[in-house]
Amino acid sequence: MRKIGLFHIMNILFILILGGCTTQGRLTYLTFERSENLLELKSSMEELKIEGYEGAKQQQFSALKEVRYISKYMDGRPGDPVRRELAVSAIVFLAFASDDGDVRDRCLSRIQTLLKDDDDWPLYLQISIVDSIADLVIGKLGFKEKHDGQWMNFGIRSTQREDALGVLIDSFKEQNSELRYHTVSALGSILKSEPSLDFCPFNICDEDVRKNLEEWQEGREIKTVLPANADPVAVESGAYGPETKRVPIDEKQEWHEELDELKQIVWKAQEDWLEDSAVSLLNQSRIVRWAGLVQNFSMLPEMEQSFQETSARWAENEDISSLIRQLLKASLERVNLYGVPASKDPVPSKSAYEEVWLQNAEFLETHLDAFVQQQIIRQKSGLLTGKPRPEELFSSGFDNESETLVKREIMLDVLADAFGRGLVLEQADALEKLGASMEKTTNLNELAG
Repeated sequence: MRKIGLFHIMNILFILILGGCTTQGRLTYLTFERSENLLELKSSMEELKIEGYEGAKQQQFSALKEVRYISKYMDGRPGDPVRRELAVSAIVFLAFASDDGDVRDRCLSRIQTLLKDDDDWPLYLQISIVDSIADLVIGKLGFKEKHDGQWMNFGIRSTQREDALGVLIDSFKEQNSELRYHTVSALGSILKSEPSLDFCPFNICDEDVRKNLEEWQEGREIKTVLPANADPVAVESGAYGPETKRVPIDEKQEWHEELDELKQIVWKAQEDWLEDSAVSLLNQSRIVRWAGLVQNFSMLPEMEQSFQETSARWAENEDISSLIRQLLKASLERVNLYGVPASKDPVPSKSAYEEVWLQNAEFLETHLDAFVQQQIIRQKSGLLTGKPRPEELFSSGFDNESETLVKREIMLDVLADAFGRGLVLEQADALEKLGASMEKTTNLNELAG
């Protein structure tokens, strides 16, 4: 009995010693080997990220080794695509957040390999790299720390985000057409992002700033400064306004300015792509159609004005194809006529929409949203939408010509936005018709042009 007891004690001590010597990288690998629980996998990868960006050199290299292995070789089980995506996301984080130069370089090498047209890597992992870089730039992909019992997400420094954005933009010309389509989408998500407190860089918004959400949202209350010769009677009557007012806190203003600068980098890169004949007509059309959404990009007034001035220059730039310039003008005209989303009835008569898919892309860009918004209002009022019903747009025939792909993209974008505003399809088989129309495009490569 005494020998058995001693054996168990020695075994327990061995396990404890082994556990104490095991790096988080190895622990994460073991978790990924045995666990099917997504929350457990995510938690373990977060622990690895923490060790990977501020741990000792041995710990950081262990983290590097395991995420590189998981991203490339863990592919034999049904749940492994998720595991590989989590590893790819960690690789993106370490490539720009680690304080070890060798770790950053090796992670960056893996990113650049994935972003190229490489048959050794599945498309979903290439897409995951693009999404992870966009999340890093926005601040969604950051690191978590606990303060006063509360977990807080911190974005990395804006200079590191700018480096990540540069890697994505520089890789665009080497990407395959399917990945290019997704990269344009990811850059659009950056343009539309808001300066959220959760994603603010740690060097701007510390834990004290994050604890005061109301001040972040409403601003800091300050006393109104009155002129030295203010009339006491006028002051008493409220002629100078309230005694106090709220102004944005300095940290929010700084984060807003830095995020605007990142958006400006995106906007400039896309201007170059508009002049590049190697970029598909579909991707170019998606870029210029954002010109009508600038007011919704959550930017400071000065940057918004700069974007609008740039868009105006695009419209006169003869290095950009005529069709794209016409579509840009249509996007700007849409804003002038209706607003975004549309707040006025469509200008063309209802008959113009009966076979709207036969109209050109400029007509669709300018007027389709106003028509659909009118349908939403009729539905909410209990009225019949009349002809053409929104679901009829799904049944239209599409070929794979470049201009037709642009038209389909506009129609699907307008309908997707309309669903978010409450549009209801009146026929149960509408989505089946959508699927049938999409089947004519055999793969994403054809859609991307």
